[in-house]
Amino acid sequence: MRKGKPAAFVSPVNFVKRDLKKLGSLIQRDTNFRKMDHQLMPSITSSTKSFSHSQIFDHLKNSLFSADEAAQYLEVSMPTFRRYVQAGKLKSTQNVGRSQLFSSADLRRLKQKTVIKAYSLLSIRAT
Repeated sequence: MRKGKPAAFVSPVNFVKRDLKKLGSLIQRDTNFRKMDHQLMPSITSSTKSFSHSQIFDHLKNSLFSADEAAQYLEVSMPTFRRYVQAGKLKSTQNVGRSQLFSSADLRRLKQKTVIKAYSLLSIRAT
């Protein structure tokens, strides 16, 4: 048997209140981030309904991506991405310590090749 103070009864209502408080702070944080996003993109007005490709992606034209970011861009898992690198389908542009960085142009080229290959495989199966 435990010595000291007896365990206090905690009402389930207290847990719900705590969770609602956390949810409220998360909603507030999300609202603050949305406000910051609008401040960061002053050239694109809120009245614009559709954005051009250059408005959204021009800042990434000469960017370098980490392995994780590159895998997300290619929409593949990290093991698949590593297999691409080992097979020579993709080469790192720059190494920083043990981290490899990949150029956006190389990633775009590989993505186009894999999409074209997937469509050709689908058309072969359809016939």
